[in-house]
Amino acid sequence: MSSPSPPTQKTSTEEPQTLLNQYAATNAAIRAQKIQIFIVGRRLLAILNEEDEPLANEITGHQLIDKIKLAKTQRTIELAMEEEVIANLMKKMLDEIDQAQALDVHRMDLYKTLMEEEDLLQPNKPLLTLHSLDPDTRFQEPSISNNHRPFPYPREHSFPPFYTRQPTLQTHHAQLQKWSSLILAYCRYNRLFKLSLIDSLDSPLFYNQRIRKRLGISDVKEVVEFMRREGRAEWVGKGGESGECWVWWRTPEEWAGGFTNGGGEGIDETAQKNTVLTLYELTESEATLSQEFHGMDPDLLQRVMNILVKRGKAQVFGQEDQQGVKFF
Repeated sequence: MSSPSPPTQKTSTEEPQTLLNQYAATNAAIRAQKIQIFIVGRRLLAILNEEDEPLANEITGHQLIDKIKLAKTQRTIELAMEEEVIANLMKKMLDEIDQAQALDVHRMDLYKTLMEEEDLLQPNKPLLTLHSLDPDTRFQEPSISNNHRPFPYPREHSFPPFYTRQPTLQTHHAQLQKWSSLILAYCRYNRLFKLSLIDSLDSPLFYNQRIRKRLGISDVKEVVEFMRREGRAEWVGKGGESGECWVWWRTPEEWAGGFTNGGGEGIDETAQKNTVLTLYELTESEATLSQEFHGMDPDLLQRVMNILVKRGKAQVFGQEDQQGVKFF
């Protein structure tokens, strides 16, 4: 079988769509190569065994070679022509495997080139503009209206390799950064403070139904752990055993700064400074609809209040669900 030639290397004038087309063509060539490997392998097993042996879907080309060698040692082959046929087929099969591996290397080169084309390897380039990540930025306009519009996913969300762990250290680090930025942007847009990893696997965040690609649970945990090290996530419970995590599109300290914003402007905007409010009124009343802390998770709100008390910016009264707060 004549092997498909790898797509030509990218020139500086090629557009990302051209690279995507090359990547898809390389994927198709690899699939065709693997099909040929199994066709040859089945012919070999048909010679060595009385009946065709069913092959597991996950078996690799080299594992198939080992099975053929084992079958060959278990049967004495007398006909020289049969030996020659087997030798030729095994050589052809090994050639097919080598060509498939070469295509796979080329595919990864295309992926890295595309990443560079999209500036995905630049660690300082954000996925989206996340004003909320700046602790000195005032609270934004209410995002409740966002619910009427779908979240604007970035282009890499529709790129299949984005869902597969990349083998090179630099590319994998860039991949983790982009997933981290995507999760932060998604949670802020949808007013999410916690993520349940299991429940989120079927959400559009981690599962792109159009291309039928999903980020696996182990990869999601790796991204969350990366975010934890960067100070943008925190496991709920000990060691993440609960399967839930906080997503800090604002950390508790940043939320505390946002409530008072240095001069108390966040609370002043609602005319509630020096007024005693219940925690429910603070996050659920119509007066706070224009504030990003509206609808805040109660556990997070409690942490933020504790920080403000320590800073001398607030005083908390009462206990548990009967608590009130006064800002200074």
